[in-house]
Amino acid sequence: MSVQVDRINHSSNFTDHTVAGQSHGFLSQFIGHPVIAVLSQWKHNYQTRRQLASLPDAILEDIGLSQAQVKKELNKKFWQD
Repeated sequence: MSVQVDRINHSSNFTDHTVAGQSHGFLSQFIGHPVIAVLSQWKHNYQTRRQLASLPDAILEDIGLSQAQVKKELNKKFWQD
């Protein structure tokens, strides 16, 4: 007895469909949205401050940052520029 199983590609439900250069996927509607830009900036602020916190003193001296400047930057909230 032989059983045949058809493969179904479910991933096609999540792909973007492009018509005349315009993307029509779910996430494409948010690209360029001001809220996305703000969230992206907040993430960048958080990540770069964590990286700054991990730098050794010798590197901070090489790039011309004092401990006071670093402390001031690290005390900022992620939404503050």
